[in-house]
Amino acid sequence: MLNGAFVKVFRSWVAISWILAGSAAAEVPGDSNFQGLLTDASGSALAGPVDIGIGFFDQLVDGTALYSEEHPAVALTDGVFDILLGTGSSVVGSYDAALFAEANRWLEVTIDGETLAPRQPVNSVPYAFQVSEASVLASRVADLEALVQALTGEVCGNGALEGDEQCDDGNNSNGDGCESDCTETPVENCQEAPSDPTFNNPLDIPLDSTASVLEFVSFAGGDTQDKSRFDVIGMNPNPSLPGGRARLVLSANCFGQGTNQVEFFVNGQTFSCGQTIYDQEVTNDSNSGTVTITAVGGVCTYVQWVLTGTATRTN
Repeated sequence: MLNGAFVKVFRSWVAISWILAGSAAAEVPGDSNFQGLLTDASGSALAGPVDIGIGFFDQLVDGTALYSEEHPAVALTDGVFDILLGTGSSVVGSYDAALFAEANRWLEVTIDGETLAPRQPVNSVPYAFQVSEASVLASRVADLEALVQALTGEVCGNGALEGDEQCDDGNNSNGDGCESDCTETPVENCQEAPSDPTFNNPLDIPLDSTASVLEFVSFAGGDTQDKSRFDVIGMNPNPSLPGGRARLVLSANCFGQGTNQVEFFVNGQTFSCGQTIYDQEVTNDSNSGTVTITAVGGVCTYVQWVLTGTATRTN
């Protein structure tokens, strides 16, 4: 008997084992046992039942669908499913040796219609061939070790830094500072903010109104710093007359990768994304200033910042 097994961790599932049974005479198995552990984003086991879709492709992304089958209403035991590949419904293609005649084969799994990414490589040709008893024993031991690792080891994509992970940002996206295999994104692959003038578009806020301005900063490459002048327009030059005084409130919001690495500097103070950075009564002589926005660190920091100002007359 031959078994080929692999273990791969996703944000929401882990393939515990893939055990393929066949004879020593190199015949192709009619089905293959496939198990996986399904969890939610917090790592808690799902209750089930779930609809499971299986597909094999010739490329990691896009490519040609070579085989697919469906397993509806699969029961879960503490989040673990156990299905036989080659026995599903809505079959497209043939589950046989020809399917694995080429080296590059990728497994895609869908749970309740959601496609789990990335696809996983099929590293061993999944059909039986003649092996020695020693090889079988070694393979069984590897399966057991893989199962233990899957159940007790680190989970890449759960947002917690574990084991040998370099990073874990809670998703399986690439190019955002932390790759889908929980290694840091190479700097040369990071998205960079385009260079722009030292002073960006001004934030001109009409009296009794609200206005916004936005731009991008990044780190380590690209445009790491922006500046924006703010000004309340339409105020009465005489502070004792109506419209001569106003309450000016500026707030800073951020979107993107590494928002915790962006700082806003105004009036000698430093603020973070999501904070109110200015809240004062102003007159026509004190209703302007400059905000400096800087990406100060991180890996592949790429952030769109938004300054919003509201000016409300107080007399």
